[in-house]
Amino acid sequence: MEETKTTAKIEVRKLEPSKGKHLRNRKTLDCFEGAIYLGIYDSVDNYEEITDSEYKSYLKKLEENANADRH
Repeated sequence: MEETKTTAKIEVRKLEPSKGKHLRNRKTLDCFEGAIYLGIYDSVDNYEEITDSEYKSYLKKLEENANADRH
């Protein structure tokens, strides 16, 4: 086994919602409370801002689905 080390320049892409907003992935419809870091194949175009009430509705649906799975 051999370990090698390299130094590489990397770029970190961070996407933050505007104040009072949240982010939603347009493809998966997953929502995020705060900033997210974009992967190499991810794009800013995959996300949109949503209101706090839309985010709370998303969380409520997640909770309802989790409760339904328990029964």
